[in-house]
Amino acid sequence: PLDHHSTWLEIFPGNVSKSKTACWLCGELNLDTRRTVTIGNDYNDIDLLEWGACSYVVGNAPGDLRNQFTPVSSHDDNGFTQAVNRWLVRSSDSLPR
Repeated sequence: PLDHHSTWLEIFPGNVSKSKTACWLCGELNLDTRRTVTIGNDYNDIDLLEWGACSYVVGNAPGDLRNQFTPVSSHDDNGFTQAVNRWLVRSSDSLPR
């Protein structure tokens, strides 16, 4: 949780996950999963972060996630925007000229 005080309990059916949903959405929209970017902030994002072709975590994510995935600024310091900008630069570098 972002406030570092609350405790969340998330219960989902076994066949539901963020990564399965992202994969389904890519299939429905005919998007190449090799060109995906994922951004997370906590342990409930791990399956999505592991699934994404390019994954970032905001600076206020737990330390072990910042070590496992590419860290950007905290959510309060435009981490989401920074991740998207980095991905856009990375993606444009790989386009044929």
